[in-house]
Amino acid sequence: MSLLSKVLIQTYVGKITREETDAYHLALGRFVSAFSDIEASMQATLWHFAGVSTPTAQAVFSGTRIEGAMQFINRIADAQRWKKSKRNQIQHIFTQLGHLNKLRNEILHYGAWMLAPGAWIVSNKEFAHMIERIRSIQISPETLREATADVENIQARLKALVTGRRLSRAVRQHAWRYKPPERLPAWGATRRFRRMRLRQQRASRRPAKP
Repeated sequence: MSLLSKVLIQTYVGKITREETDAYHLALGRFVSAFSDIEASMQATLWHFAGVSTPTAQAVFSGTRIEGAMQFINRIADAQRWKKSKRNQIQHIFTQLGHLNKLRNEILHYGAWMLAPGAWIVSNKEFAHMIERIRSIQISPETLREATADVENIQARLKALVTGRRLSRAVRQHAWRYKPPERLPAWGATRRFRRMRLRQQRASRRPAKP
């Protein structure tokens, strides 16, 4: 039975340790910090391909987010009729960056709560107006470490695109580590879920035994 299956059928009511939460927040902090560097690199990449220098680039593209920057670059590729090899190179980056951007947005917008040791749930349950709209995924500190490794690799690839430098062997051979988690069913809206969450919250508030 997979960890996901066990988590869905078992209720974790043990005391959440500081080490467990610290491990998650450390991995999250590193991921978010690395991703902020990517946002700056995507701006520089967009300016480069658009052929716009500073300060005009800041005036025109200020506030452009990751998704917008990718769309602009794809349009530039169409207009300039990039070769297939160059398109494949940028799409290899953008496909994974899109997954990572979605992970980052969901964690920062919805937060995450610990269901069991090493199992954290990210869900829009509190914001969805219909059960059918509920989206939930399970992540872990390892998930975030894998995502960070990919973000750092993308950073190196973007710099190479702008500077024209050859990628190192380690960067070229890096296989994407982060895989988008499967969406959990809308069990977050069920009575069972609410009972599970309530028991976990009560257990975390119990005073430690002397």
